[in-house]
Amino acid sequence: MIHELTIGGFARWLPLELTPTDEAAYARRLAEAYATDPHAAEVAPAVASMAGRLAGTREGRLSDSDPFLMSAWLLLADATTLSPVAHATLQSMPLPAGQEVLDVVRDLLSGHEVHGAPTWQELTTSSGAATLVHHRLRVWRQGEWVVHERAAVLWTRPEEGLLLVLDGYTEVPRSCHDLAPAVAQLAASAEGL
Repeated sequence: MIHELTIGGFARWLPLELTPTDEAAYARRLAEAYATDPHAAEVAPAVASMAGRLAGTREGRLSDSDPFLMSAWLLLADATTLSPVAHATLQSMPLPAGQEVLDVVRDLLSGHEVHGAPTWQELTTSSGAATLVHHRLRVWRQGEWVVHERAAVLWTRPEEGLLLVLDGYTEVPRSCHDLAPAVAQLAASAEGL
């Protein structure tokens, strides 16, 4: 059972508003919050649009068996600028009876061309034991292969038939080395899962 959810993390994670809202008004609030950043006014509409799309997936769930988006964040290059280099979502979804973490990892990797061997490690978080899965994906973009990175923290709740996934993703090569530690730090502070 999910209780009152509290997630700390660190200053470079910007929580996104996922309630239906006026995207233009949200963009203005973001630009004002990062007023010292000369690029914030240009970046804010894209951030607001992404939040709107995510909110739409949350509202568009067809059944209880569909994943439920609980929260979303952007990882900023630094805490003082609106400079997204990665995003993360926290979702809850059904965990079929008998499915283990390794099965979930296989599902996570399916349909993607993996670049190098995925790694995983056990984590201790404020919400109990979890598994961090970290891998790179080869993606075909504009006539060439590029490498993206994904780091996901999995909490399994077999007694409740529930899987919780904090899933971080970046397309920015220079951010790849930051993603897994940043997602692990965000997961470590998650209380109430």
